[in-house]
Amino acid sequence: MGPKEKGKGKGKKAKKEAEKEKELEEARLKAEEEARLAEIKAKKEREIREQKELEAESPRLLERDEEIKQVYQNALRKVRLAKEEQNQIADWDKFVECSKIPDPRKQSDLFTFLSLMTEETREIDGTIPSFEALHKQIPEAEKLAMEVTRCLSEAQDEKSDKEFMRIREDLIKLREIINEKWDYNTNHIIHNVDSFPLEQNENFQVATGISNHSFGVWGNLTKNPRYKSVEFNEQKNMCISLPKPLALANVGIRMIHQSSLSSNILFENQSYSNYTAIGGVLYLDLFEMAELSRQVETWTIRQILTKDGTLKKVQYPFKKPVSDPAEAESEELSDDSIWTMSVSLNIPRDLNLHKEITTVMFWDEDQCRWSNDSINDVEIDQGSFTLRFKTIHFKPTALVKPTFVEFPYKNWSIVPNAIDGSLSVIISISGQYTEVKFEIVDNQCRLLNTPIVELSAFHQSPSLLLKRMAYYGFLFQCLKTSNDLKLKNAEILEEIIFGISSFCSRFHFRQNSNNKNLSETRCGFDILPVGTEEKTVIEDGQTPAIPALNESENTTIPEEQKQQKLKSNWKSIISDGAYKLGDAVHKISFLNQGDCDISNAKITPESKLYSNTYDLLTNKIRQIGGNWKMNGSKSLVDSLVAALNEAEWSSETEVVIAPPFPYLDSVRALAKPEIQVSAQNIYNVKAGAYTGEVSVEMLKDIGITWAIIGHSERREIFKESDELVGKKVAFAIANDISAMACVGEKLEEREAGLTTEVVFRQLKAIADEITDWSKVVIAYEPVWAIGTGKVATPAQAQEVHAEIRKWLSEFVSPEVAESTRILYGGSVNAGNCKELAELGPDIDGFLVGGASLKGPDFVKIVRTKSD
Repeated sequence: MGPKEKGKGKGKKAKKEAEKEKELEEARLKAEEEARLAEIKAKKEREIREQKELEAESPRLLERDEEIKQVYQNALRKVRLAKEEQNQIADWDKFVECSKIPDPRKQSDLFTFLSLMTEETREIDGTIPSFEALHKQIPEAEKLAMEVTRCLSEAQDEKSDKEFMRIREDLIKLREIINEKWDYNTNHIIHNVDSFPLEQNENFQVATGISNHSFGVWGNLTKNPRYKSVEFNEQKNMCISLPKPLALANVGIRMIHQSSLSSNILFENQSYSNYTAIGGVLYLDLFEMAELSRQVETWTIRQILTKDGTLKKVQYPFKKPVSDPAEAESEELSDDSIWTMSVSLNIPRDLNLHKEITTVMFWDEDQCRWSNDSINDVEIDQGSFTLRFKTIHFKPTALVKPTFVEFPYKNWSIVPNAIDGSLSVIISISGQYTEVKFEIVDNQCRLLNTPIVELSAFHQSPSLLLKRMAYYGFLFQCLKTSNDLKLKNAEILEEIIFGISSFCSRFHFRQNSNNKNLSETRCGFDILPVGTEEKTVIEDGQTPAIPALNESENTTIPEEQKQQKLKSNWKSIISDGAYKLGDAVHKISFLNQGDCDISNAKITPESKLYSNTYDLLTNKIRQIGGNWKMNGSKSLVDSLVAALNEAEWSSETEVVIAPPFPYLDSVRALAKPEIQVSAQNIYNVKAGAYTGEVSVEMLKDIGITWAIIGHSERREIFKESDELVGKKVAFAIANDISAMACVGEKLEEREAGLTTEVVFRQLKAIADEITDWSKVVIAYEPVWAIGTGKVATPAQAQEVHAEIRKWLSEFVSPEVAESTRILYGGSVNAGNCKELAELGPDIDGFLVGGASLKGPDFVKIVRTKSD
């Protein structure tokens, strides 16, 4: 047997090792593939499960949507009743004044009045013309036009489209009658030129001012080409140059500047209008002049140009010469520049002008729009308030701005504000060119940052204010359609507006900069509960509570400034007008999870869905209160606060702990900002000789924002009456201390069937003292369940909570009933809190006693909705 080949054994070994490695690699790849497939399967199963869970929400969303529609209708009904009361007062004032102006809401009265105005004499009767009749009729008509405009704005606010269109037609008819009066009066004048003294150049000219109308008429009697211009210096310095064709023509020129609020109603295209007239409308008219009268014996012979008494207007530029002298110049008339006229006049002061976007246009009746064709050299002198331009048009002409020049808004915010005990709201808007700030009180509003009296001196309806603002060039009217901008779904916007308006006393609202990245059916914005304002540390030591208008939660903060900004309490809400759940499409709203960009927001099973913004805001932030009573020590304070500081919970949960008075200051210093601290009692006097009591000023001095008032132990042991509890609640909220107002019955009262009678009596004592419930939380604590180990069943607790909410709705208001949080207190512990929360839809949180002294247990109660 020969010797073995060198290296042959090693080769076999290497081959086996390679095969083994290959098998291992294949096994690894197979395991990875199986894991990947398992993960895909699990993900698909999870998605199916999540989808089923979301689809199960569909009936609840539909039911809740119907409930909120009823709330919306109730709110509209309240507004209508308030306006009816205002109208009744206005009617009585008219009656006392013996006013002849009809009520625009009474169509028959208005129709009769307009008919009488139309039937007033129109004949050219040969008498000496004067403005005496117009000096009476025009102011009366303008007063009526203002009343009709006010009613038009009310119909717009109430979204009564049919009523809006009817009133609009009435206003258009009234403006047409006013213009007809000027036409007939002008026609009467030019047929009686010999009744007026002529100018030195033997031409005819007369002018007057009536109400918001500046009027001037000129007649060319000499046809002298050396006559270069017509000036009405006493009427807004109106002036028009005379190009050669006009100087040679048998024509008259009329200028009327109407500066009333409704003067541009005839030039508003309801479907879509690119431009809006500001500061009134200038009517430029060219008409044929009648020949001068002739005396034949005892007869005066006058030329009558029209049978119906209207002006015989002339088209300009002339299609053919209007007079023989002009015919000789027909070749020269082929040059377009010879037709151009220079026009100047004074414009109203305080117009919001931006020269780069404000210009002059004429009304193109054929196209039903404003046009700048053949209008040149526009000059606006803001020092002398003079407008100059060149035109070839005898048409209604106006200073105009692009209607939607302020869109899209750069930013907006809504902040609640208390003035003289009344709640108001400040809305700030940054448009593309202008920043405005509105104050809203009781459905009426005014503009704050302007010296214009008509906008700032008194409150008025929103639509009327916006119309007045548009007159002055502040164009912030509602954007319903646009060819250039992507608009959000109108229905979802309307529901968001209702939600915000219903809760603007309890939240700050502001624009989310990423809203523009959402689809047309989605809209997102930010909210901040009142009392949880963020603070930004600034070098000079100031700490503004609310960010500046141009600040946004999603704005990038420079790295060097990040340490200055403390944790933000702002949250984002997203409303979707077309979210599909199974086969049904729903309108929904949800809170954006975490701090992610809202353009990446997704709905998961953890996202609680609401039917709309009102539903979300009504579904109040849950409150978990911890009443330590007369328990505790420094070491217990340290351990309890440490346990809470380490815990995390849902942004929809608010935690308030109430340690004994000696530990309030240290607890406030140790607890993280998300934890609010409450006193266990207050006295309803600011200071004085009240041994053993604590004032609200002392609490505020150490940063305490809550107080428990009327706890059963205070009522029972310290004999606090219902009336005293009511006064304490009122005193607390009047001094910016929110109140947890406790109510509840004793065991014998429950067994006697007196539960609701007792609770309602205690509630009435509070309701008799307050009108603002935004800083009140009600804590229902059945006395027989406090500290006894006994606990009301979820059904028992829910029953009383529902009765409390029903009482609030009936005796306070449905809105207060919806928005007020009602807590349950009575031996709540880590074992029963989940069942109480899930089975009690009217249970908005807990006021916890003994369990709040056990760190882990209290954390579990706090996290009831998070786990």
